[in-house]
Amino acid sequence: MQAGRPPGDGRSPGGLPPRAPGLDVEAFMILVTGANGYVGAHLVARLRGDGAAVRALVRRGCPEDEKAFLRAAGAELVEAEIEAGACRRGSEHGRATL
Repeated sequence: MQAGRPPGDGRSPGGLPPRAPGLDVEAFMILVTGANGYVGAHLVARLRGDGAAVRALVRRGCPEDEKAFLRAAGAELVEAEIEAGACRRGSEHGRATL
């Protein structure tokens, strides 16, 4: 049990909150920026586990083991630097949630 969280507090195993009721993540292509970071990689894995299509934005020169983790989760990788227009270019094919 995580400190500060009582048992049975509505969170799923692993401490993640349950998916929002009525949210159809399968209807969207979701762009995750910073996908090769600690939080981003876990978010990608969670979204893929919920059935969402995920486009993972990683920085150029991202280590191969981080890319391999994201590919194994089933994400589509886009290498780019965060600058004006990078998010738009990463999500230009189809709908996206930013």
